[in-house]
Order: sequence, then structure tokens, then C-alpha cells
Amino acid sequence: MENRVLYQLVGEIRQQCRFAHLAWENLKRDLQMNDGERVFLHVHALLSHGIKLSKLFWPDEESAR
Repeated sequence: MENRVLYQLVGEIRQQCRFAHLAWENLKRDLQMNDGERVFLHVHALLSHGIKLSKLFWPDEESAR
């Protein structure tokens, strides 16, 4: 893999991890505040970023080509 592509991949992984961490921190805060709508929002964001990370680490066969 070319260095440029590798750096882009690592950058995207770092960004998705930061977003997932932010969603987790907000989720914990909103759980304590008992704000159901915001809890759902942050659970959704956390799962979405987790899915994106999963696809970056384990792409399907079509994406890998």
C-alpha cells in the first residue's frame, strides 16, 4: 500500500475514533441527565462510527478491489 493511501487510512481511523469517543462522552452525560432523545442520538452516532471503523478494518471484497 502506498504511503499516501496508508496515511489517509490512518487519518480516517483516527477521526472516526475521535467521533466515537465524543459520542460516548456525550452519551454518558445525557444518560445522567435522563434526556432520552439525546441518548438515542448519541447511541446512533456511536454505532455509526463503530460501523465505519469496522468497514475500514475489514472491508468487504468489493471495497477492497
